Amino acid sequence: MATNLHAQIVSLFFLGELNELSRRVNRTVAETQQENGWHAAMTAKSFLGSSAWLKDDNVELARVHAADIEQMLDRGFDRLHYCELIGSAHIDLYCGAASQAYERLEHSWKQAVPRIGMVDPTYRVLLHHLRARAALGCLSRESDDRKLHRVARRDGKGLCRDWQQWARPLGQLVLAGLAAVEGNQRQSIKLLRVGIQQCDEAELALFAAAARCRLGALLNNNEGQSLLTAGTNFMQQQGIRSPERMIEMLIPGFD
Repeated sequence: MATNLHAQIVSLFFLGELNELSRRVNRTVAETQQENGWHAAMTAKSFLGSSAWLKDDNVELARVHAADIEQMLDRGFDRLHYCELIGSAHIDLYCGAASQAYERLEHSWKQAVPRIGMVDPTYRVLLHHLRARAALGCLSRESDDRKLHRVARRDGKGLCRDWQQWARPLGQLVLAGLAAVEGNQRQSIKLLRVGIQQCDEAELALFAAAARCRLGALLNNNEGQSLLTAGTNFMQQQGIRSPERMIEMLIPGFD
């Protein structure tokens, strides 16, 4: 059950179907608590399932569920550890705590990365994408650490070359954020356009909506207003109470 739920959560998150994701996550938590199906409940409470509460801007409840998982972790590094790491780092980014997300990822990196292939190749994309976003979040807050520039660039380019097609638009958006951090607005606009097209082709609707908002803000013209409206409307339709915080979590680097 947990493996099937994991696949559903990944799919719904990237499709941007957060209303349905929230419904399934909350139903799973309620049902598995009654049936003592703790592993499925932990999968639902962590990982990208944290978006069920973040979309409602309920950071406190997301943190409570993340704490539940931490108490269940054993030594070593298995699927549940990945779920907790990814879920907690997403909460950090949503809260604007990019440095905390980056430190969290760096602390676990040596344990997490060598085992990725034995767990799920999806985690490799998610972890590199998360680390790149955390680095961008740090850089956008006036940090000029050259290591963070290198990490974001390396992870972004790696995602663009990944054999999993859905990873490539994520890489384009990372590089767009890096260009924005470095003050290259023209390049950022170009990469955002490519990223939006690729997100649409890969049906990554949530990231496409966030990228439209980023591009719209940069253009600051009639086209930009149309893009902002389209992206914001999509998020509101999915019950996202704070589009600004969700956009910052998904595509940092533009502050």
